[in-house]
Amino acid sequence: MPDGIEIYFSASLAPGQREIVEQSIASAAERTRAEADTARERAAEGGQAA
Repeated sequence: MPDGIEIYFSASLAPGQREIVEQSIASAAERTRAEADTARERAAEGGQAA
């Protein structure tokens, strides 16, 4: 799980369900991080070209 993310689960979730939720959130966080990195790189390139 990415640092800084806390997940609170219902007691009704089975361990397998918890794992799926954790993996899903970790994947979404990684995609968002990659998209932000790409956007920062593009912004930096645009600033250098001006």
